[in-house]
Amino acid sequence: MSMPDTPILELFIHLCAAFGIGLIIGLERGWRQREERSGSRTAGIRTFAVTGLLGGIIGAVAQALIVSAPIAAGIVVAAGFATYSVVIAMFSRDENRAEHTFSATTAIAGMATFALGVYAILGDVRIAAATGVAIAIVLALRSRLHGLIQQLTWNELRSSLVLLAMTFVALPFIPDTPIGPYGGVNLRQIWLVAIALAAVSMIGYGAIRYFGAAYGNLLAALAGGLVSSTAVAVA
Repeated sequence: MSMPDTPILELFIHLCAAFGIGLIIGLERGWRQREERSGSRTAGIRTFAVTGLLGGIIGAVAQALIVSAPIAAGIVVAAGFATYSVVIAMFSRDENRAEHTFSATTAIAGMATFALGVYAILGDVRIAAATGVAIAIVLALRSRLHGLIQQLTWNELRSSLVLLAMTFVALPFIPDTPIGPYGGVNLRQIWLVAIALAAVSMIGYGAIRYFGAAYGNLLAALAGGLVSSTAVAVA
């Protein structure tokens, strides 16, 4: 028996990845709603698994059209995403009305699953899979995240926002080329050291607060050592 063509095998692997992304996110949704009777929830493990696969199929259709008709490929993806978004939003709205709640989590998780299914075909399947796992983790930690937010002080929130701004807002705009004589100074490298120092300090503060001084310093040193031993020593 001859092996299947490489493009077909690659497409099959990517479709499996799209299905797996939906399965992972659906597993968290299904577990959270496991005590509800069948048919009373908008989407569970089966719906999310099929959503990921549906996004993969739409991505495969767009991939087949992208060379000969790139505009048509874009229309297929946009129409598929828009149609799915309307359907899942309507069902989520009816579910919220029946339960007298206000939540867009299921609808947005479904849209994200569909989009990742498409991206698993048209983009980097590794990034799609990693993003799917990250979404599932965030959904699973919902209660803990809400509790953490309630315990945050204003100074802790401000420090976190400053660190995020340093990393994701300022860093991309700092030049990565040496400036000045004698080889110059690389501003990006200096900024990365500043971020590492701030991150290690914040990790240490959080570890001591939530685990106590006995274990907090040890956990902070272990986590910081993975980033920079020099930063740990300075902090």
